[in-house]
Amino acid sequence: MRSIFRLRNPIQDYAWGSPTAIPELLGQPATGEPQAELWMGDHPRAPSAIEIDGAWRPLDAVMRERGDLLLGAVGRQLPFLFKVLAAETALSIQAHPEARDAAAGFAREEAAGIPRDAAERSYRDANAKPEILLALTPFRILRGFRPPGVIARRAAAVGLGVELPEVAGLATPGGLERFVHAALSLEGAQLARVLDRVLERSHEVASSSSEESSSEAPSTDDLDASSAREMLRLAAQYPDDRGVLGPLYLELFDLPPGEAVFTGPAVLHAYLGGLGVELMANSDNVLRGGLTAKHVDAAELTSVLRYEPNAPRLLAPRLEAGGTARRFEAPEAGLVLSDLRLRPGNPLREGGAGVRILLCVEGSARIAVDGLGDDSGLEIARGQSVLVADSAPSYTLEGAGRLFCAEVR
Repeated sequence: MRSIFRLRNPIQDYAWGSPTAIPELLGQPATGEPQAELWMGDHPRAPSAIEIDGAWRPLDAVMRERGDLLLGAVGRQLPFLFKVLAAETALSIQAHPEARDAAAGFAREEAAGIPRDAAERSYRDANAKPEILLALTPFRILRGFRPPGVIARRAAAVGLGVELPEVAGLATPGGLERFVHAALSLEGAQLARVLDRVLERSHEVASSSSEESSSEAPSTDDLDASSAREMLRLAAQYPDDRGVLGPLYLELFDLPPGEAVFTGPAVLHAYLGGLGVELMANSDNVLRGGLTAKHVDAAELTSVLRYEPNAPRLLAPRLEAGGTARRFEAPEAGLVLSDLRLRPGNPLREGGAGVRILLCVEGSARIAVDGLGDDSGLEIARGQSVLVADSAPSYTLEGAGRLFCAEVR
């Protein structure tokens, strides 16, 4: 019985996607349309196809019927969803629910009869969605609240307190929650006045400073040039959108290529631009608060957030096989994303319990299960991916190239 299977993966054409980044990464022709996310997994919204028994079939259907073949005795669904993400413009300011909130929200919307593919649907499954993002190009991110006292001084510096009295109480118990709820609930004439005031100040700061920001720069008490420029960019992409204010109260930073950040549930964030690979729990639950033409539910979003300062959490890789394997782990979520660099004549032996998906982004590799004579192995070229079943106790990769491996431990 084979235990390595080829995959074909769907691409999501969201408007914020890059028309060139994913095709260039995978060595495929561009279509001229936005290509935002390549999905590798069995999420029912966009399952991969798997080549099995000489035919291509939807992976979610195979999992339901023959999950024991791929997962062993555990479940009928992959424990993760693996993506390539290419943001030409900003994604929505958003958070993903905790497990208990996801289960409750999914049940509530099911009972209300909202179709799972409806635009107004917030909970498309009952799962939490912790995630690891590894940058392939410099990747700009808003993630986690700045300290309340810092937010208060920054907001006051741009005159935000004139329209939002919640600014004055930011450092008091519950003050951060009240401020965020108010900022994400702005609309109409009040929103227009706030944006006019903040963007006017942003123009002043941006034009008076030629200093480029550092990706490691700490929060400042006043409006810094980096935040000012980012709000101007966001306003150009999403005019009259309350999410433009995000850089005032969320940490803004650039993730360097080859580095990874972990974002747990209930953490407010927005991916502003770049190319990366993303590993997450098997979920598509997104609660949005702005920077999008999609469904926004600020009340639901603010009800699930953790209201505490949450500076970016960069993951230190664990190096194995002389640096050939760099493993980024989020232990509390069980997610493991491996960056594998193969060199000719230096095979890499991988293995252990659990199903895996591998994606080749440079060169090529040959993968074969160790000690399994009837499994002849497969060649993986750039842009191709395979699923390695739980039944493979160990396997060997040989060649010259770069692959990413997704798994849950």
